Amino acid sequence: MDNSESMESKAKSFQPLSVMGIFWMAFGVIVLFSSFFVRETARVPLIRGLLTNMIAGILLVAAGLFSWIRARRLTGAGKRKDDER
Repeated sequence: MDNSESMESKAKSFQPLSVMGIFWMAFGVIVLFSSFFVRETARVPLIRGLLTNMIAGILLVAAGLFSWIRARRLTGAGKRKDDER
């Protein structure tokens, strides 16, 4: 009984890792989507602009996903009722 009360209090509290994870994932998706609108300039060739946007977007999504999964593990939100035994 004491364990379920502590799990409920954790779930109701503010989770900064979860919020950061969602933000970084959303920002990474925006960066990946912006890759479709990259244009070549005199200083930056098209392939270099696409490559840097793709790498940055993938890293942002990966960092956000890692942060979000870590937050769910810390709060126990990813567990099912059957797993609690």
